Amino acid sequence: VGGQVRAGLRLRHRLLPVSGLPLCMFLLPARGNSPAATFSASASSSVRRPRASLLVIGDEILTGKVQDVNVHFLANFLRKNGSQLTGVEVVPDCADAIVAALDRMAAINDFVFTSGGIGPTHDDITYASVAQACGDELVLHAPTVERMKAIGIRGDLNPRRLLMATLPSRCDVHWTDGLWVPLATVQHGKSSIVILPGIPWLFKTMLEANHHLFVGPEPRRKAVLVSNGLEADIADVLAECVAAFPGVAIGSYPRTRKEQKYNVTVTLEADSQTDVERACSFILHLHPDIHRPLPED
Repeated sequence: VGGQVRAGLRLRHRLLPVSGLPLCMFLLPARGNSPAATFSASASSSVRRPRASLLVIGDEILTGKVQDVNVHFLANFLRKNGSQLTGVEVVPDCADAIVAALDRMAAINDFVFTSGGIGPTHDDITYASVAQACGDELVLHAPTVERMKAIGIRGDLNPRRLLMATLPSRCDVHWTDGLWVPLATVQHGKSSIVILPGIPWLFKTMLEANHHLFVGPEPRRKAVLVSNGLEADIADVLAECVAAFPGVAIGSYPRTRKEQKYNVTVTLEADSQTDVERACSFILHLHPDIHRPLPED
């Protein structure tokens, strides 16, 4: 229920006309004792997309005092920029936990984004933990101090406030108009660690201002289908489509709020618009209760 559909099926051929496209071979379930055959209607994606993960740091998240919203924003931000979010971890304000997570994530991703832990209090240890993971040291970053003075920070620049300008020595710093908070990036092996505040409006504003740092290939193509049937009743058709179109990611999501119009929303995503449309036509042909949303939806 919900999420990606995977299944192995016996299949046979049938030629189906696809709107606006030449006749294509699709896979349909084998009936009775009909000989099974396999044919792939699309190839797996060959587009290399930057991989990214998010490390959410803070006891306040794990204890339920604060609800994280940065995961949702980052997932959409990366998708629109042609990258992919591969995973999320939430860790406490503990250096060992932060360093271990950074090491794991950096080993398999192009970018590791961090959220939280860059304030002036005893539990704000993200800069120090990143420096430790990268074999670096912390230094007072003079340009950040100058921006603090120029843009303005409430209160004196006492040692606690200067902690927010004490960064890994090998970091690159990127600025956001109107803000003194630096977007710092530090190389960890082949991965770049991107250090961000946990405050949602700062997280969002700083990423949008520096989106050029994270641009990948063209975003994946997407289509949406809907149904007022039950998810279990369309699951077999979705599984058949998954088998026929390995290059198309198919997700099925049941209604979670009363005000939603449809019982099930199905998304299809691929690097090729042709593959997306063929997969849609395949599903629409096989199941009468699945259709495209109306324009006003």
